[in-house]
Amino acid sequence: MVIKPPKYKDVQGIRITKKLSGGDSTRVVYIFNYAVLYELIKIIYAAFMDKAAGKSDNFGNSWEPLSKKLYDWKLKSRRRTAVRIGGVPAINIRTRELQRALRPGQFIGGRYIPNPGQRIFVTSNHIQLVITVEHAGKVQEVRPFFPEDLEPLVDIAVAKAVRTTNSYLKEIGFN
Repeated sequence: MVIKPPKYKDVQGIRITKKLSGGDSTRVVYIFNYAVLYELIKIIYAAFMDKAAGKSDNFGNSWEPLSKKLYDWKLKSRRRTAVRIGGVPAINIRTRELQRALRPGQFIGGRYIPNPGQRIFVTSNHIQLVITVEHAGKVQEVRPFFPEDLEPLVDIAVAKAVRTTNSYLKEIGFN
């Protein structure tokens, strides 16, 4: 997944009360981009868990239900691979490896710290998230966890990233 976030200067609500040097300005760009990534992963994870529970996510997306045979097997099974969410056999979760890889990492010190199973690449003008779980590509083809149209999710993530960014900028004395 690759996105091109807006420039923080074009986003309403980011408060900077201090005159920034070139290095400080670059630092704010990265803080904002890491915050966008963090908020976007939180949205993707919440959507994944909704769809895994057999529900629609906040954007109306859902996954095809389990076959009756697999559903019954998961319902009766006591195996570790019969993961349940709210007592219902989960869709797309077998070993929890993919679920753990999609779980948000942490936003600490103005940076996003990825979870195992995530590889990130952040520059001043793009953000890339790669899920390194071996079977992630095959799963994405059958029951996508990254929607084709990321724009609505990115818009929400940007709005939330403003709060996250402002909070951190206050900590470091930029606002």
